[in-house]
Amino acid sequence: MEAVRLDTGIWKCPICGFTAMSKKVVENHMRTAHNVEPAKSENGKNEASKGQMPRNPNPKHGGRKNGNPRQKGPNGKKKPVKTRNDVMKELYHDYTFELLHNKKAIVYVQWGNEVKEFRGLVHARDPYTVLLDTDDGERWIILKGQIIAYKIIKEE
Repeated sequence: MEAVRLDTGIWKCPICGFTAMSKKVVENHMRTAHNVEPAKSENGKNEASKGQMPRNPNPKHGGRKNGNPRQKGPNGKKKPVKTRNDVMKELYHDYTFELLHNKKAIVYVQWGNEVKEFRGLVHARDPYTVLLDTDDGERWIILKGQIIAYKIIKEE
């Protein structure tokens, strides 16, 4: 038995006359209220499924395995995926590393209410701190946010 479509676009249950705007609602009503399975079409699918969206072509969502063609570059090859580190390198350019790493310098640091001066070899390896080997053999780890100024010492 199949739901009947009226001229107004409303679907009707052929058993009791129940009406709804959706064929699926009427078919669900037929299953629950009358224990009758709605008729299937020739291809084995329920007619109510004709208007469904096509499958998502993205392989992450169950689509094609060869990927979405829009993700390919102009030469037809897949574009390299940017990692978080690649993006951070583009956004955050570490001038302290370029200017000071493995160089002798005078570093002026905010030390409470006063400014302290350090002389020595600077190692700037991470985005937040600087390692300073002073001329008198001490090692200091200084936050880059505390550095007020630095002056590179030219070796003769």
